[in-house]
Amino acid sequence: MKLEIKMPQLGESVAEGKILQWLKGVGDTVSRDENLLEVMTDKVTVEIPSIAEGKLVEVLVEPEETVQVGTVLGYIEVEGSAAEEVKEADTAPASTPPPPKAPRSSTPPVIEKKKKSTSSDEREVPPGVQTLADSLGVDLSQVEGSGENGRVRKKDVLDYLAENKEGEPKGPEPVLREGDELIPLSGMRRAIAEHMVLSKRTIPHVMTAHEVDLSAVVKARAEATEKLSITAYIVQATAAALKVFPDVNAQFTSKGIIRRKAIHMGLAVATESGLLVPAIHDVDKKDLAQLHSEMKDLAERARQNKLKPDEVHGATFTITNPGIFNSLISAPVIPYGQSGILGVGAMKERPVVINGTIEARPMMILSISFDHRTLDGATADLFLEEIRKNLEQIG
Repeated sequence: MKLEIKMPQLGESVAEGKILQWLKGVGDTVSRDENLLEVMTDKVTVEIPSIAEGKLVEVLVEPEETVQVGTVLGYIEVEGSAAEEVKEADTAPASTPPPPKAPRSSTPPVIEKKKKSTSSDEREVPPGVQTLADSLGVDLSQVEGSGENGRVRKKDVLDYLAENKEGEPKGPEPVLREGDELIPLSGMRRAIAEHMVLSKRTIPHVMTAHEVDLSAVVKARAEATEKLSITAYIVQATAAALKVFPDVNAQFTSKGIIRRKAIHMGLAVATESGLLVPAIHDVDKKDLAQLHSEMKDLAERARQNKLKPDEVHGATFTITNPGIFNSLISAPVIPYGQSGILGVGAMKERPVVINGTIEARPMMILSISFDHRTLDGATADLFLEEIRKNLEQIG
């Protein structure tokens, strides 16, 4: 009995993935749950395990190829009891990794069709690409697709917009001089670039900053039985502020502003490959110890490229901490689909006037970049004040 190895659905908005490498060769035996291959999306790199014991008998997609969800990547041959277990389990295809929460269907997403204005042929347009085009006001019939069978990708939409943006001068092509080095863009670096351009092009960014006295946090950390990171306190304080100001935990759309009921906190992590933003779900329902533990685990696995697909999706608000690199203040780019991002500066001991007396206090600057379509400046400032109050009144 042959099992299909299919490109799995690696997140709600992910329509395709790139094969990085096969961890097994044709003819190799594979155990149940043993990893078969590595796949990269624009969000994360994951290893795809086998759901049955057998032998890899055919590889259809080679490394560096990008294919859409549901594409058959190869076949595993299983026999005897292993085949019976697969039949009885009635599980998803061998390429579908076990999700951390609710089971996710392995069936490829429904693909919308879009006719080209210059031809009667139809091209496949993934729903995420259609949403992007609608938000940018791009007519997909005018976009040339670079995917298989002319399929339009997000990159095609952004490239089309860049090439046809009226009034924007196009600079000359860069010239390589002696000693210069051209470093090809990795998949992750290209994805980061596209996300940043998309966010800055579509979201009117505004930034404001407040200074916070962390004396109470430093005292609470010293008295705690378990040493917790300052970031854990900031995450908890931010989650509490989001409950008071739900408009910050929202997304602007052409149909209206979506207020998110759940509070899922994205945490920017710098890795060797680039910036990853795993999300801690339901942060408002977790105590400091839980937050510290999950943050540490996610950061470690992000740097090891071991995040699960669902762990880099679903954030409703994001925190980035350039303070670990000694930055005092920042104006971070808002992740597309959110209305704000909190920038955490370095904690520095500075002289502060307290009741007419100068004291040395551990001070920090917190900044927020916010979507001015969703929020006004007053709301953003009151939100930061709520975070400041939460941190200064701990204990």
